[in-house]
Amino acid sequence: MLLIPLIYLKDGKAMRLEQSALSLFQEDIVAMAKNLQSAGIDTLFIIDLNFSHTGTSPHLPLIQQIIEQGSKVILGGNARSIQSITPYIESGVEQVVFGSTAYQHPKLVQEACEIFPEKIAAHIDVKAGRVVVPGWTVAANKTALDYVERFRDYGMKTIFYSDVNADEKLSPDNFESTLQFCKKAKMHVFITSEISEASDVEHFVTLGAPHLKALVLTKAFYKQLIDVKASLSLISDLLVDATNDTTLMEE
Repeated sequence: MLLIPLIYLKDGKAMRLEQSALSLFQEDIVAMAKNLQSAGIDTLFIIDLNFSHTGTSPHLPLIQQIIEQGSKVILGGNARSIQSITPYIESGVEQVVFGSTAYQHPKLVQEACEIFPEKIAAHIDVKAGRVVVPGWTVAANKTALDYVERFRDYGMKTIFYSDVNADEKLSPDNFESTLQFCKKAKMHVFITSEISEASDVEHFVTLGAPHLKALVLTKAFYKQLIDVKASLSLISDLLVDATNDTTLMEE
């Protein structure tokens, strides 16, 4: 299972987002990616806030440098055309993740899945049991699994999924509903629920959720609420223990 920091990229600098306000996190995102790689983090989720709808993002050279030095990049941003995502994919990004566009312009996302198989993913965010879409004033009238079925029909293989309560925190109910989602989704699942402490990492790893591939870190990364190296070691140990338990049961 991967730990993936989420990083906002604006005007060439790594930013953090807190209470809808951006502030500087690191001047040199390429050097930061290299340092994270040394700590065991080899995948970054970069939100390009200078996303260009003409396909000429000023951040393409930076993203290419990050990839060339060995890190993998997953890209998010306000993508609204095939033209806008093509340069990123041609530069070597692992996936492009659609947010509200996946709901507002479904035909575009379907076309993207057809042109770039296995390179397109989407967000599904659940709050207090209901799917919420950025920019919508009311909750969606479909369930998370309804949207999964639609995205799977497009050929999509990966979902970025969050499930939190009304105050955007994690509760036992959220862990349970995440488990049920992973069991039924039949897609790779990357968790974007807000992780705030090491015990959250442990809970997700020990859920036994099928198809759960990664945990995306936001505030936990920026505010250093968890030790990245220690969390990676914890994940490794827990997964080894789970494998050993399965082997003993089989014997």
